[in-house]
Amino acid sequence: MENEPLGPLPDVARALLEALLAHDLPAAPALRAQAVSVRTRPGCTCGCGTLELVVTDDGAPLAPLHGTFPVEGEVHDDDGTPVAGLLLFVEEGRLSSLEIFSYGDDGLPLPAPDRVTWVERPPVA
Repeated sequence: MENEPLGPLPDVARALLEALLAHDLPAAPALRAQAVSVRTRPGCTCGCGTLELVVTDDGAPLAPLHGTFPVEGEVHDDDGTPVAGLLLFVEEGRLSSLEIFSYGDDGLPLPAPDRVTWVERPPVA
């Protein structure tokens, strides 16, 4: 979706990014610094809420990470049933995408942070 113009990070995406990066992990401080200047565009054609993240501050510090940030979100419906997951991807030390994936067939929008349980996982490169 590289042809779409970059826009501001939606409020719900910013809240999710802040919740993800609130975990005290080695890559988090640099990624928090990058998040200040991040711009975004849709990151998927299925209609879900996945976003491509573009850090516009070339001077922002690089994170010591390439791959998946080691915190995963599990999204719950009104009944508390897990319905989706959230992943934050980092490429060459820079924020790359915030992905939501459904456990069912339908694409989902980004959820409110109060619908998400955060779980630390080992980094995946």
